[in-house]
Amino acid sequence: MIQERRHFPRFPADLELHGSLLARVDLVQKQKLLLRGEIENIARGGLCVLSDHPVPANSLVRCELMLGGSAVGIPTLLRVRWFEKAIDKSGFRLGLQFLL
Repeated sequence: MIQERRHFPRFPADLELHGSLLARVDLVQKQKLLLRGEIENIARGGLCVLSDHPVPANSLVRCELMLGGSAVGIPTLLRVRWFEKAIDKSGFRLGLQFLL
């Protein structure tokens, strides 16, 4: 039997996520990685996003959760906990943890 590692129950979501990768202070980065994706599920501790691009684990991402096609998003800060190639869809699944 596989042990469940989640701390909070997940709930399906049909939301968009817009974000940008935050660079470390000591790195010079010419262009920020822009992240756009579809939120598949959400929980108290984080969310799962389907995106076209992988983002390295432990990266900090400043995001906006877009609700119902609104032009205004809810800002938040997340940390990438994991990523994997999506088997059933094209792209990558990212596990993001809420920091704020």
